[in-house]
Amino acid sequence: MSDILATTRKRKVHEIAEQPKPGMTVQEYLLEEKTKMVEAIQEHIRGQVNKLRNEFELGKIELENEVEKQIAELEKEYEQQQSDKSSKKSKTSSSGSSSSSSSSSSNNSKIKIAVVEGVHKDASFNFKRTQRLTVMIGRSTGKRFKKSGVSLFKDSEVSTTHGKIHIVKGDLCFSDLGSTNGSFLNGGALEARHPYVINNGDVLKLGQSHLKVSVE
Repeated sequence: MSDILATTRKRKVHEIAEQPKPGMTVQEYLLEEKTKMVEAIQEHIRGQVNKLRNEFELGKIELENEVEKQIAELEKEYEQQQSDKSSKKSKTSSSGSSSSSSSSSSNNSKIKIAVVEGVHKDASFNFKRTQRLTVMIGRSTGKRFKKSGVSLFKDSEVSTTHGKIHIVKGDLCFSDLGSTNGSFLNGGALEARHPYVINNGDVLKLGQSHLKVSVE
């Protein structure tokens, strides 16, 4: 408010010599001055709104980067836990051969995500399973969601960056990236920023959307 008053005083100093137009009544003069003040206030408000909008966008980007960083740390922790479990198991040549065959098969598999309930019902998304697979899921219409992820842009209960499907130590996993309304796997609530193994036929619930995962 102090900025607006300062702007108004500054304008008045420059216009102090301006006299009412000939034939203008006092009421008309005051109305004209009121209009000028309103325009100055509106211009100031528009400037503040644009400033806040820019700050919001910058904050949003920083938050998304921080979330990605935390997810990466959790993935490393999960991989270490899986590695510790594997080291405790006895290894034989037959189990090694079976594991190798299974790994080769999973690398050639395809993943299908079908929306079975919600505003995007009957939509489906297909992906080739690789060790670097990352399928971003959310309400965003950005490139990572529209071209190589799952964009649920019509579901108002889905967060902009809701979660992702990715590979953790050879397992197909889903991680909630701190969404507002949370995520559910086969009806059970999931902890945010923690990878959960998903299998063929599992159903994820994000907002109003139910996603069935199929591994072919």
